[in-house]
Amino acid sequence: MTRFGRTVAAILTAAALLLPLAVHATGSLFSGLGYGIIENFNSSRAAGMGNAGLALLDPLTLNFANPALLVDLRRTTISVGGYFSRQWMQDHQASDLDDWAQFEYFGISIPLYKTVTLAGLFSPYTRVEFRYGWHGSLDGVPYYESYQGTGGLSRASLALAWAPAPWAKIGAAASAIMGEVEDLRGSYFDATGYLDSEFLTSNQWLGFSGIAGLVLQPHPAYLLAFTFEPEVPMHVDKSFSYTNEDSTSASQADYRLAARYGAGISRRLSATWQMAAQAVYSPWGSLTRVPGGAADYRDSYELSAGAEWIPGNWNAEHFLKRLQYRFGARWETGYVLSAGNPVNALFATAGFSYPFHEGRERFDISFEFSQRGELSANDGQEQTFKLRLGMNLSDTWFQRPKPPWQK
Repeated sequence: MTRFGRTVAAILTAAALLLPLAVHATGSLFSGLGYGIIENFNSSRAAGMGNAGLALLDPLTLNFANPALLVDLRRTTISVGGYFSRQWMQDHQASDLDDWAQFEYFGISIPLYKTVTLAGLFSPYTRVEFRYGWHGSLDGVPYYESYQGTGGLSRASLALAWAPAPWAKIGAAASAIMGEVEDLRGSYFDATGYLDSEFLTSNQWLGFSGIAGLVLQPHPAYLLAFTFEPEVPMHVDKSFSYTNEDSTSASQADYRLAARYGAGISRRLSATWQMAAQAVYSPWGSLTRVPGGAADYRDSYELSAGAEWIPGNWNAEHFLKRLQYRFGARWETGYVLSAGNPVNALFATAGFSYPFHEGRERFDISFEFSQRGELSANDGQEQTFKLRLGMNLSDTWFQRPKPPWQK
């Protein structure tokens, strides 16, 4: 490419960033920042309670956030689920609507002994999915500039939980965080076709981490929970290609994910009511090895609370009394600044469960409505509705039924 062509490409890129022109976006407006939108799934039960599950005992579903709670699964258990979402996005120039479906988690637990449980877990960790476009003109010549990204990181874990005493449970999980993120920038002259260039960047991420969990029961009605994950060193292999020169360059970098400190509490109010709450803190602002520069990062916080109402049991005469009902709320602030301000998000959740197979299995449904970002503070905002589905199956599904004479 000639020096003149490179100059024109640079002018186009600068113009696209500076001119307030029409914008089209899909996916999350904020997923292109840093590592993407971090997703810390807890359990299918906690999803309807604002995701406040760090201290929720549950013998039917796997907990992905606190490995200490896995010791309550006394049968071989499989938990699997996903979600459907509809997202409304808006900035100062345009708005868009995006539908999305995604696998969310898979886990299997195997009790090794009456107080020891082994589990394997897999779930997405971050999501990157966005597309922007700018129309404009340069010296009377129309052009189009595009920027889009895809991919994300996933977490695979092997966890071990142990109950050294009736009032104490501990657990630890070794995790691999891995994935690929691609972003593509393009510049095109609509009329003349004089300039047609694309810049593709592909990042292959890999890091290893660990999570420790502790659950204490100082009173039959109360549970306290604590979790900790240290900073995660992440290695990235980068490749950059420029279509006009049909060339590719490679490089490497090392970044960090912030540590996570979590604390939760649950209280059983009666035989039918239970409440839970939790707080999570990540000191992103103290990191220096992060994409894009440390000045754009800040500490992130998460507060969530929820309640559960169980009016009957699995074989109640009235169908509605067999269900378990949940509702909750969550507030969080993102780890990267947008337009110089933090990206805050507010979530409202509700859900219910249908226990079956004599109460040994459960089907969970939850609904979540959220708003992330604000037009006045972040130059953009998005509202999302999610429908989550989860299935929890025990070892009775994997055993051959006994003949009647052996029962």
